Parts: sequence; structure tokens; C-alpha cells
Amino acid sequence: MRVDILTGSRAWAGDRAVVRKLLEGCDMLIVGDCKTGGDQVALEEALKADIIVKQFFAADFGSWPSCGPKRNSGMVKFGVECREFAQVVGHALWWPVAGNRGTTDCWRKMKLAGIEIVAGAEGPPT
Repeated sequence: MRVDILTGSRAWAGDRAVVRKLLEGCDMLIVGDCKTGGDQVALEEALKADIIVKQFFAADFGSWPSCGPKRNSGMVKFGVECREFAQVVGHALWWPVAGNRGTTDCWRKMKLAGIEIVAGAEGPPT
């Protein structure tokens, strides 16, 4: 089973065809709850492709502004747990937009967890 994690950015306005291509072979998508940008595009494309979606809602992790980083930690932890139970976290997808702290936070947590990032930039935006 291949599990992909997607993180932001809420301001990302990229090509849906790229998302569809990256999701080929994905069995489960771990994604946040932003109604715009990368989260929303990936959510819509995953549902169209009958991919299982595990969505993490920031509100479930407390009040703003600390709920976003806590949600990111929860997404990464779930990805690591999938890997520990003989499932593969195959991709970590991210689309940073300069100045987006949430996407950068999740990127750092994925790198620390040893999750390979296969789409997006090589490092956090400056």
C-alpha cells in the first residue's frame, strides 16, 4: 500500500494534471483541511480517483495559531505509523509559496521523520 502525504500551500495555484500524475499508484492520501491551494486540489483529485483520504483538521488540534503546527505533527506521525505497519509512505508532496510557514513546518517534520519528499522544492522557501 502506498501512502502519500500532501502539505500546502494554501496559495498554491498549480496544474491539476501534475497532482493527478503524482497521485498515480497512491492508495491513501494524508492531507490537511485548507479549502484552497494544494490541500483542496489534492483532496478533490484523490476523491475522483477513489483514493482513500485521511484528512486532518486543524480545529481538532486546539485553537489558532498553535493548531496548525500540531495538525502537521499529527499528519507526519500518522505517516510514520503507516510505515511501521508494513505500509509504504511513498511520497511526500509539497508546494511551497514564499513566506508560508505552515508548509515549511510540515516539510521540516517530514524530513526529520525520514519521509522522502518527491515533489516540490528541495528545501523550505526563503
